[in-house]
Amino acid sequence: MTELENIGKLAATASELLNAIRGGEIANMKAEHTQTLEEFVTAYNAKINEFTQQKGEALNQFNQEKAEAFAAADSQLQSRRAAVDAVLGDLAGHVEHRIHYYDGILHTKVSLGLKADPSDETVSEWVRVPFPSDELGFLNYSLISKKTMIYLKRASSNDGGYPDYNVDQSNTKFQFIIANSAATSEQINQKVDSDGLSNRYFGSWSSIATSGEINCIHINGLHPYQCLWVRAVNVKAENSAYKGPYIPQNVEQYGGFPTFAVDKVINYARIAK
Repeated sequence: MTELENIGKLAATASELLNAIRGGEIANMKAEHTQTLEEFVTAYNAKINEFTQQKGEALNQFNQEKAEAFAAADSQLQSRRAAVDAVLGDLAGHVEHRIHYYDGILHTKVSLGLKADPSDETVSEWVRVPFPSDELGFLNYSLISKKTMIYLKRASSNDGGYPDYNVDQSNTKFQFIIANSAATSEQINQKVDSDGLSNRYFGSWSSIATSGEINCIHINGLHPYQCLWVRAVNVKAENSAYKGPYIPQNVEQYGGFPTFAVDKVINYARIAK
């Protein structure tokens, strides 16, 4: 092949290359490369997002579990602290108190001169428990919202004996309350009713010492000195020979021979009722 022919082929090849460039093959190659790169970036970003989401969910779950664990631990700590505070408060509560002292003298319905309440003959009027002979320590300023306990050397009650049980269907119990020393029986009843209080019964067949919680009230307008009051209440005799229906009976005439003796009353100033 002559040199002239070679030059002609080179010129033809150059012409074809120029035509390819003009025809866009190079541009197509660039576009394909760009598309491939974009697809790679998209796939890469998708993987990154997926990884981030998975790790984020795991991290959120971890943080939630950690918060719940801390909350549970804090709750347990608060409960234990409250329990300890309650024990300490109870111990401290027995240190601070207000006491009404009595002399342990044995009392009966007769010795107290109890009279039936005009509005209900089955209960007596409230009377003050007789003061100690030295008149010391029976008055105090008890708190009405705090625990008040009476300590009795005796609180006995029984059904009427022969021949009384033929007609005596009742057993007399005693009720106690701390109230203003200047109060009247009617005022005490009104205060008990208005406050919706329930007074427990004291008295059993035995003659052992006993104790129990009683109510403490304050009547506005009266001197704040408080002392112990008592009344007698007739309930149905447990072992009465009388088998008919129980008919409430006069507290002065029926109810056996109940007795009580008071040692002291303690108002715990730091213990709620």
